[in-house]
Amino acid sequence: MNQIFLKFFSVVKTLSPWWRLKLGFYTVYLIFIQTMNTDGESVGERIAVNFLLGIVMISIIEVSQYCLQLLFSYRRYLKALLVGSANYIILAIIGYYILHESDNSVSAQIWNKDIEPSWQMFLGNFSKFYLTFVKYAVILTLLRQVLSFDRINVHEGKRIGSMVDKDNQGTGEVPTERPNQFEFFFDGHRTMKFKAGKEAYLIDISTIVYLEVKDEITTIYRVSGAPLEVKVPLSKFQEKLPEDRFFRIHKSRIIAIRYFLYETNGHVCMNYYEKKQLKLGSQKRYPQYKAWKEHNLL
Repeated sequence: MNQIFLKFFSVVKTLSPWWRLKLGFYTVYLIFIQTMNTDGESVGERIAVNFLLGIVMISIIEVSQYCLQLLFSYRRYLKALLVGSANYIILAIIGYYILHESDNSVSAQIWNKDIEPSWQMFLGNFSKFYLTFVKYAVILTLLRQVLSFDRINVHEGKRIGSMVDKDNQGTGEVPTERPNQFEFFFDGHRTMKFKAGKEAYLIDISTIVYLEVKDEITTIYRVSGAPLEVKVPLSKFQEKLPEDRFFRIHKSRIIAIRYFLYETNGHVCMNYYEKKQLKLGSQKRYPQYKAWKEHNLL
């Protein structure tokens, strides 16, 4: 048993602060449900029903967070509406059938059999239940933003402090300008901050569709807004971007695989830039895309 706990904690340590926060929140909430809901003919039955409720609650929170991300990060309003509505409708139909159309331990514990069920009454109660966990999703999303900003500020402070110490050994002077032509900071999840010349940039990498270099100028094509041109080598972006989400397909191009639409005649088309075909390079030279294609495409 001790070995299982030690292995569990070693896995938790490898998670990002965001996932540790979510895991802790869900664990505490599941324990809270088990403690507060003591109905049931047997302990095993009570634990099973409470665990099922916990799974439903977590699914509502996760889907709601995803919808918030679609709304505010990607501005995909229709998709967010469809995903949220589908989740609500599916859970409502399943919940009504379990509670009112069959005899089971879940129905026995949750619904008072003396009250005649109706769709109107059920939807009123279910909507309150659903919105409670939508609120939790909003809180978690805001906490994620706070964590992200905090990590950026801490990392930035350490980096500038180390640069000051390194550049001023024996001089006692503080530099007024950073010496490198370009400097990167990437928090490992979403935010990339870099400096090209005297200009500083902060980009949410989830909005990057693809990058293309020409005449030593790298253009960053994003979900919305004008393309961003910077004098930074494409190889520098390749070093910093997550290799499981960004594939180099040509000496001049890197694509975000999440926005891949289709491949045709040695070219790929990307979402949001459907009219522009991007030529593929040698698949021997860029095998990562080839391996992904063979695994994911028919």
